[in-house]
Amino acid sequence: MQELIFFIFLSFLAGTIVKTVDHIEDEEKKKHIIRFPLAIIYGILIGYLISQSPFSMIFLAAVFTQIIMKKVDNISHKLGYFAMILSLIYFGFPEFVLFPFMVFLIFSSLDELDKIIFWNKPKWIQDFRPFLELSAIPFLLMGQWQYLTGILSFDLGYISSNFACRCKKTKKYK
Repeated sequence: MQELIFFIFLSFLAGTIVKTVDHIEDEEKKKHIIRFPLAIIYGILIGYLISQSPFSMIFLAAVFTQIIMKKVDNISHKLGYFAMILSLIYFGFPEFVLFPFMVFLIFSSLDELDKIIFWNKPKWIQDFRPFLELSAIPFLLMGQWQYLTGILSFDLGYISSNFACRCKKTKKYK
């Protein structure tokens, strides 16, 4: 149980750092150099989670989707993904389980396509990207709650960091 809590914490931390790097890349006029070590850290964390966690397939599918959909679009994220690959090589590749991987790949792709398919969807729903989380719910019926826990902890970190970045931006310009 302690090991699972550790993985959940790492997932939360990875989500927080990914969004922080996103914010620096997308919102900051001056690109802080801190984005590079942060990208390396989140790459190592995600690589470790894919290698060792019980929810590795949901992260692996999300990573594949990001690559397929060409969302790795700046130097920071490319560095993060490079660190993730090195981390996977170092820690080892997980046992590949086709069914959950394919389910999560399809639904995470819908999250990326939603801006095209559901163009008039409210912005807060676009930011949340609910399809991947929803795809983990049926696995609860099979006793595999770790997928939902893993992705929700990542998203909680991502959303928390997004909120913190928006608060910082609001205070900065007042």
